[in-house]
Amino acid sequence: MSLWPEGENTPEGSMLTLLHCRAGLTDAEFLRRWRQGHSPLALEVHPLWNYVRNVVTAPVLPGSPPLCGIVEEQFRTRNELLDPVRLFGGWLRMLPSMLRVYADVRGFLDLAAIENYLVTERWFRG
Repeated sequence: MSLWPEGENTPEGSMLTLLHCRAGLTDAEFLRRWRQGHSPLALEVHPLWNYVRNVVTAPVLPGSPPLCGIVEEQFRTRNELLDPVRLFGGWLRMLPSMLRVYADVRGFLDLAAIENYLVTERWFRG
């Protein structure tokens, strides 16, 4: 049973992020940092409703960008995603949370190459 009519956009805010590894990291170190460090931090800091990690093991087409991962983050409302105060836990927690997240991601991601997209999800029955 769906919470909204089939074929209509879901009401939440969603972000799709294309991850590029920081130079010099092995695949194993990237995955360890992402799975054991960043994911628990993201789940603690952000008001996430759903969090999906996709590891890129090989490009499908030759010449595709060298991605390490694709992450999908869903929030119950678009405002939870787009309002930095809500995204980072409220006025008192916002700045410390932003600094924690920044310190974490700069250790395993190429921040200059990351791509973030605001996306809309639409569910269909198979």
